[in-house]
Amino acid sequence: MTDDGSTSFIEGLSSPRLLSTHLPYSLLPKRMTDDGSACRFIYICRNPIDKASVESPKKLLLLKYKDVKKKPLECVRKVAEFLEIPFTPDEENNKIVKEIVELCSFENLSNQDVNKSDVLLATLISSGK
Repeated sequence: MTDDGSTSFIEGLSSPRLLSTHLPYSLLPKRMTDDGSACRFIYICRNPIDKASVESPKKLLLLKYKDVKKKPLECVRKVAEFLEIPFTPDEENNKIVKEIVELCSFENLSNQDVNKSDVLLATLISSGK
């Protein structure tokens, strides 16, 4: 969201879009959370006290942080199922899920050049994104 609360810049991004936020589900725009919207949400929390995931199981996937840490392969499979793009048996046999977990690991991501520099962050902040 921009300072004025607008989300119009999102519409200019190519689809599908993946966005990250720390906003609670209850504060997201209704046009994103109502049943007619194609938006889906994956909520990772440390202390799962969330009513929305029970009320809207097809819109919101609740993952516990401790489960993501302990069982990352299972959680990646859950995300794929939730997004209606489950892994094929061939992808499972070729260890694609394991490769995704390794690519998304803290160790791997923290070693990426983009995460070692504040230049990109400063650019995004100054451009209002």
